[in-house]
Amino acid sequence: MTTKTKYMLLQALCTQVSICKSINALKSIGLLLEPDAKKSGSIANYLYDALSANSKSIYKLMGMSDDIPRRKAFDEAISDYSKQFPNATTDDIEKHFFETKYNEVRYDFMDGIVPVSIDAYLTDDDNEEGHVIAQIDRKTKHVKYLDNDACYDPYAQDIIQAAIGLLRFQACDSQDDVF
Repeated sequence: MTTKTKYMLLQALCTQVSICKSINALKSIGLLLEPDAKKSGSIANYLYDALSANSKSIYKLMGMSDDIPRRKAFDEAISDYSKQFPNATTDDIEKHFFETKYNEVRYDFMDGIVPVSIDAYLTDDDNEEGHVIAQIDRKTKHVKYLDNDACYDPYAQDIIQAAIGLLRFQACDSQDDVF
């Protein structure tokens, strides 16, 4: 990712968090109802339209425009983040969304087990039990995120994409054996 792209993404993420914080604040005091297609011009409609438009920019910058499960996980992750950290600064947002939270991420290709598990470990403690952050369907290569943060975490995404590539290679290799 270029410096310019990273800067644009950081600004879009900060905007997204701000919009989510506004929505959360107005909901908490009862001033925001869900958007209503019949009432154009309502605060809810404006906020949700801004959220939707900004989301499209983020999806494009993060390369997830065509990945609906990843986008859904991201939307939930950023919503949760804005609730959990309502006073987050730009530096906080940059650290959260551009640095990995995992010490180790690995995939498990045990034969016959569907789906493939992506396991993560938060520390380097050998006694730590990892947790499954994502699963990849062997046939469709679709990813189901069990930890929404894995949809944007750079280390997790590298391992997930490597696992998908290996699954595709295995699928091609097994088709070659048939001929």
